[in-house]
Amino acid sequence: MDKPSDLSLVPKAAAFSVNIFLIVIFIAVIVIGVVAYSFQLGYKMNAGIAPQVDATMKIKLETTTAHLWFEEIISGDRVEKIENVIKHIDNAIWYAQAMLEGGKNPEGVYVPMVNPLMRQDIREVLAKIRVFKTIIIERYEAMQTSGVGTPIDQRVDGVFNNFQEQANVVEAKLQEAIAADLKQYRFLQFFLLVSLIVITVLVLYIFFRYEKKREENLASIQEAQNRVKILSGFLPVCSSCKKIKDDEGDWHQIESYIKEHSEAVISHSICPECSNNIYHKFVQKSASR
Repeated sequence: MDKPSDLSLVPKAAAFSVNIFLIVIFIAVIVIGVVAYSFQLGYKMNAGIAPQVDATMKIKLETTTAHLWFEEIISGDRVEKIENVIKHIDNAIWYAQAMLEGGKNPEGVYVPMVNPLMRQDIREVLAKIRVFKTIIIERYEAMQTSGVGTPIDQRVDGVFNNFQEQANVVEAKLQEAIAADLKQYRFLQFFLLVSLIVITVLVLYIFFRYEKKREENLASIQEAQNRVKILSGFLPVCSSCKKIKDDEGDWHQIESYIKEHSEAVISHSICPECSNNIYHKFVQKSASR
């Protein structure tokens, strides 16, 4: 009867599997981190900077509309009303405040500006819009005494042009920020693509190494099982000739059976007792001579 030997290679295979598991976890953490940062950067562009650019354009649109309508009122147009002009200016003020403090309207959600330098620029724009509103009201109240080209009329145009230039500066900086983030986002996507390719190759290599190592371990185990044979169990032995009966019912000499079912090497010798029984007479004759 054959019995498999102790599988000493199993701990090595288990250790190799643990190493692969740790490598896979490490790779997964890197990929998750890159993807999370990519999502965060995309959110920053879509939900942060893009609405800020839109708000800047709205400020310019609302104030330009207010300025044009006010010029029509000053020119004698009775259709437009000063209340509509003030409403457009108030809309511009709301967008400027939304850029600083955040806000929400039917057109979207505006998150507060984080950059301290740009916040300062927006504060300056907001202050100039309020000055523009004040000077518009003053100019409207003095409409009967102050015509086109008067100092107060020139002041209205000067204030308007001044904060329009400031708004253009803010818009340009926001566009630069979008371009920089977009460049970084593209680089990140490229890095993520390259990382995925490298990770795929690495996983395939690890899988190949794992399969190769597993096959080597199985081959070594099988070789060890084939090489190491240990006799065990119930052995029928003839009480007379000492032959051994195998599982198929055949009888074999004990020497051949042991040689076939184990790694033992049989060498013939003779014990002292048998030597005395067999060669006793020869020993006595030699002694008598």
